[in-house]
Amino acid sequence: METLPATLEDTTSTDLAILTGTASTESTHLASLGINYQKEDGGVKLPRGIWRLDNGKEDVFGTDLTTKIMGADFQVREYNKKKEQYVGETILYRNGYDLNIEDNQGGYRCGKVTYKQRESLPEAEQIAQQAKKFYRVLLGVATLKGKNAEGKKAIAEDVPFIMRLRGNSLNPINEYLESFKKVGNVHDYVTNWTIKEGEGGNVDFWIALPGMGKASPIMENPTEYETLKGLMEWRQEYNDDIMSKWRKKNGMNVSKTLATEAIEVAAVIIEPEMDDKIPF
Repeated sequence: METLPATLEDTTSTDLAILTGTASTESTHLASLGINYQKEDGGVKLPRGIWRLDNGKEDVFGTDLTTKIMGADFQVREYNKKKEQYVGETILYRNGYDLNIEDNQGGYRCGKVTYKQRESLPEAEQIAQQAKKFYRVLLGVATLKGKNAEGKKAIAEDVPFIMRLRGNSLNPINEYLESFKKVGNVHDYVTNWTIKEGEGGNVDFWIALPGMGKASPIMENPTEYETLKGLMEWRQEYNDDIMSKWRKKNGMNVSKTLATEAIEVAAVIIEPEMDDKIPF
């Protein structure tokens, strides 16, 4: 399934920072969309198990979420619990079964092996593998209606986002994207989202469920099309940044200096390790 055109010939590239209203001399920023797992922020109690999206001024929390998905990729990231940060990530790539995917550590897939291979590893190495997570990464624009952290009405409207899904949220999104082989392209339809609470014993987790909404051809909406071009540009710069680090780690010359740096965005779906049995 094609979620983005391979090229955009005869078009003018648009700066994503201008599109999002976050123009900066430092780096472009995409809002992180996902299910909120934080219990509080700065002493303020936060609602868990509902959507969370930054509208550029504040975080919006709610259940009324629609998106236009404009890109769908895969990615592996490695999280260090002691440092409380991601210490490795791959480029965004199209085929989830690809194994030779470069990462910013100078290796491939952050050292993540297939699930079948992991079963044969020594226990200590199996535990180490749990820090290497496999994600479905979505790019697009989202509208979320709800409330802010203080409980006042708030809205995040047509916000360009990045969303990372894993665990029990993988199958629903993969099946949803696959269904467009019969009807057209996912970015020509609105996607409606719901959340289902999972059953994980003493561990709370929720599952993101996409559903097809009304037809909304992207070529009939100039603003959305410009945003799509900006997201493609952001994706290319993101991957170029990781590839430059990969080449440097492997002793290769890096001839290109990027204008923007890759953004560190927190994982947005956190689920129990038992739900991370990904076959690839």
